Amino acid sequence: IYGLYSSLDIYVLPTIFDPGEFVSVIEAWAAGAAVIASSTYGSKYLIKDGHTGLHVDPLDYMELAEKISCLIENKKKRLELARNGMKEARKRTWERLSAFIEKSFEDTLKKYRSP
Repeated sequence: IYGLYSSLDIYVLPTIFDPGEFVSVIEAWAAGAAVIASSTYGSKYLIKDGHTGLHVDPLDYMELAEKISCLIENKKKRLELARNGMKEARKRTWERLSAFIEKSFEDTLKKYRSP
C-alpha cells in the first residue's frame, strides 16, 4: 500500500465515519502526500489545520473542491503540508498513537454522555 500512497501528491479523506482514519492519514503523511481530511471525526484531532493538512466539512462538496484546487494550484503550500505531515508521521509511535486514540474516545464519550 505504501507504493500507492507514495504515488499521491494529495490524499483526500472526506469521511463522516472511518475507523481506520488515523492509520490512513499517518500512512499518507509518511509517504509524503499532503492531506485533506474530515473536520468532523478523528482526523480533526490528528491534523493541525493549515500546518499538517487541511480540514474539510465532508458534507460541503464546494469547500472540498476549493481545497483540492488550492493544493493543485499552490505547489508551495502542498509541499509544506506534505513536509510537515512527514515530520508528524515520524513522531507517531504505537504508544503515543494508542494514548491519542484513547483520549479521542474519552472526549467523544464526554460529549455524548447524558448529564
